[in-house]
Amino acid sequence: MWKSHFDSLYNSVPDSGVNESVPDMIDKLDDKMGWNVTVNDARNILARQKRNRSPGPNGVCMEVFMYGGLKLLIHLSLFFLHAV
Repeated sequence: MWKSHFDSLYNSVPDSGVNESVPDMIDKLDDKMGWNVTVNDARNILARQKRNRSPGPNGVCMEVFMYGGLKLLIHLSLFFLHAV
């Protein structure tokens, strides 16, 4: 159910023919915006988290974030965006 929800969410907006890869676009945005939290930062932080723990009060396990893939990392870095 979770996968279906986010599959439809991620595919709800057409890509308008963008030929650039997502990592290249992220690097350009990082340079242009001066972001403090990059996708690599999010990836490194999540790699250090403990596995096999009880979910929090929201019912979401850490593994959801750890194994969520590149699109989730992009959204997490945007969530923690702080322009300089």
